[in-house]
Parts: sequence; structure tokens; C-alpha cells
Amino acid sequence: MTRQFKIFFLLSAIALGLFQCTKPSSSSKETSFIPASDSNFIYLGRIDYSNPNALHFIHTGVSIRFCFEGSTCVVHLKNKSKGKYADGSFYKNYYSVLVDGGKPQVFAVSNEDDKIKVNGLGKGVHEVVVFKRTEALVGEGIFEGVEIEKGKRLLQITERNKRKIEFIGNSITCGYGNEGTSRDCPFSPETENAYMAYGAITARKLNADYTAVAYSGRGMYRNYDGTTANTMSLIYDRIFPDSLNSPKWNTKKYQPDVLVVNLGTNDFAKGVPDSVIFVNTYVNFLKRLRLYYPNASIFCIEGPMMNDSYPQGVNALTKVKNYIKASKDKMIGIGDTKIYTFFPSPQGDGDYGCDWHPNIKRHEKMAEELTKEIKGVMKW
Repeated sequence: MTRQFKIFFLLSAIALGLFQCTKPSSSSKETSFIPASDSNFIYLGRIDYSNPNALHFIHTGVSIRFCFEGSTCVVHLKNKSKGKYADGSFYKNYYSVLVDGGKPQVFAVSNEDDKIKVNGLGKGVHEVVVFKRTEALVGEGIFEGVEIEKGKRLLQITERNKRKIEFIGNSITCGYGNEGTSRDCPFSPETENAYMAYGAITARKLNADYTAVAYSGRGMYRNYDGTTANTMSLIYDRIFPDSLNSPKWNTKKYQPDVLVVNLGTNDFAKGVPDSVIFVNTYVNFLKRLRLYYPNASIFCIEGPMMNDSYPQGVNALTKVKNYIKASKDKMIGIGDTKIYTFFPSPQGDGDYGCDWHPNIKRHEKMAEELTKEIKGVMKW
């Protein structure tokens, strides 16, 4: 049975928080343990709320945000690993933790008891953001609550981002290998950092809430391995993408202003897919997204891993762009005018992380280009 994890934060207050924390109008209960059901926690991302005091999640970029009084905070997490390292040990989930808007601290949570201590937190009010860096193939997280000093309390977060963005994608959106130092290194949870992937960076640049539904190897019509089961278009509705019995995500809980769909790279991994099948699948997925999010602007993008040079003679990048543009045109043809295409510049020398994936430098460039595009369309 998976046991409890505790993450101790004793970090110095470095800068103003991402949100403003203010004391609630009515006195909250004084307790040393605040359960996950407390209304002062802010959650972003796909979370199973069926047990309000043990919240399960698995997707990239799920985040927990809160403000508290005092000098000590212990975050109670559990871990259920899915994948394994070469030596047979279970993967660890990695989290970026920000205190008072400071530099992200990295914490690993494994299937064994873990207690991570960092020293130096002063008294007063502090804001904490816990952000899941690793994706669904690494494992599941379970959040139960936080411990704070006796007599202290969580505080209400009164200033929130007014904009919301969701990113739908594959390994690129997950930040696969973006902390790797060579295109020859294999996948590892340690080198995957969704916090520094283009989606999360873009959201921060736009002062927007960020969520992601992304999974390495998944495509629109077919996956990296050529299979057509459990593509992103088929698993999108699930909280736990690999489970047919997964509870369905309630799309009304998070209505994004902008959706970014970054799919197509894996569809071309085993050769050029049939254009009719690809476009029809893409259009049907866009129709479903429009049903869920009637007011969102949808940006259909691709890249930056594909190019026209490899495989030789295939012109894969040109073809995928044409397929995506054709999908957009079909949507416009049925009256949906809030569909856009955008293609970031392809990566080159110096842009590679593990397995030829973009490194942080390329993610930052991609975010810069995408931010400019969204600003231009949305007038933000």
C-alpha cells in the first residue's frame, strides 16, 4: 500500500507572490492539518475529486496553490508510479515548488516514504505553488492536504488570473527531455520539466491560468508506434488517460479562453498518414472541442520537431501543415471562425534535448513566437 509523503518547505520569502493573499472575513478553524477539501486551495488541471480529502491526478502540469500563515508548511503527497527505470525501480514523480514567487525548487516523490526539507522560511504570510513536472506515463499523484503551525491558517487568494489557456498535445507539450543535454539521452522523469515547456511559459507570459492534456507518443489519428487506439482524440475526456474506466472530466469546470492543439508529429512517425482520415479525425476532434468550449479561440499548431529533409523525399512538415490547414478550413466552412493555425519555427543545432526533443532554449523560443501570435489574435 502506498504510504504518505511529506514535503517540508522552509524557504525564504524572495519576491511578491503570483497572487495576493488576504485574510478571510470570518475566522477559519485553527488546526495543524488542513485537508485537501479546504476551499482556500486552488487547483488547476484534471483532478479526480471523488474523495475530496485524497485528490488523485496524473496529467502533466496539475498544480496546487495556496497561501498560509507561519514559518512551516508540510505538503502531504502520495505517489503511485507507473513506469520503471532500467534497474527495475519505480519512476519518481517530479514537482516544481515555488514559494513567494521565487525560483522553482525541484522535489521528487517516490513510492517510499520521503521527507524533503529546505531551510530558511521567515514568519508571515507565504504563497506556495506545487506544479507536477512529469506526465501520466510516470505516475499518479495523490494530494491529501497540508500541515501548518498550530493556530495558523490558510488564507484566501483574492486575485486570480482572468485568462485561461489549455494545451492539448504530445511529448513536446509535456516537456519530454527538455532538460537533457544531448539528443542521444533516453527518456527519464528527471529530464522532463513541463514547467519549462512552451505551454506553461506561454501561459505565464500571458498572465493566464495553465492546464494541459498531453501524453508522449500520442497522435491525432495514430500514435508514434503506428497504433490507432488511445490516441489523444480518443482519450481526451478521461481524467486517467490509460484507463477505460476513468471518470470523465467535467469540461464545465474549466472553460479556457484559448485552446492550443499541438498534434500531428506522432501521426507521421510511421510514414505519411492518409490525408482524408487525418483531416476527418482532426475536424471531428475540433467539433467536439467546440461543443465543450463554445467561446474559446482554438489555435492548431505543429512543431518544432518536424522538417521536410527527413525522411528524405517525404516533405513531412509541408504535408502536416497542409493537413492542419485543411482541417481549419473545414471548420471555417461550417461557420466556426475562431479557429487559427500557427507553425513555430523548426528547431536546429543547439535546440536538442533527449531523443531529439526540443530543449528549454527551443521551448522558450516557441513560447515567444506563440505568445506573439495569441496576443495578435486575442488583442491581449
